[in-house]
Amino acid sequence: MPSSQQTKQCFVQSMKQLLAHKPLEEISVGDIAAHSGMSRNTFYYHFQDKYDLVNWIFRTESAAFLAKAPTRDNWQDILRGLCRYFEENRAFYRNALAYTGQNSLREYLFDTFSGVVQQHLKSADSSLAPEDVAFAGEFFAATIVGLLERWCSRGMREEDAERYEKCLARILSGEMLEAYLHGSSG
Repeated sequence: MPSSQQTKQCFVQSMKQLLAHKPLEEISVGDIAAHSGMSRNTFYYHFQDKYDLVNWIFRTESAAFLAKAPTRDNWQDILRGLCRYFEENRAFYRNALAYTGQNSLREYLFDTFSGVVQQHLKSADSSLAPEDVAFAGEFFAATIVGLLERWCSRGMREEDAERYEKCLARILSGEMLEAYLHGSSG
């Protein structure tokens, strides 16, 4: 009898293969179960629905990137690693991010990135007001998820990823804000 992790990996492989050829909305739990050679009951034993499976895939496979707390020195490495991971799983993420309804990967990414930023801000400066921490988390999550979605929908071109990374570096350093506020070119 396969272990729980082996069973989950069978569903992961099935979902990835199915998403390579059709949108998430067109894939049913029955399709995933049939493709994996397992029953729907087995699927529901491990996952609530197909969206839970998509989110579990991201959570488990991106853990290496998201486990590191972002710092001034490593956030570009984290972002670069995440982009490489998305590129390696291009068809999966392009189709998974195309779905924007309830329990979507987009919602999950937003909540995940917002939580990471909030946790980092709380540990970096305990004097920040909770509402400011929450706003900053949502601001950065919206930016990151929006850029990821745009990048995925445009075919995940490497030059876009590099341009986004450079612009984010200039924004986060304050350079672009300074240029905007004071009219100097940076």
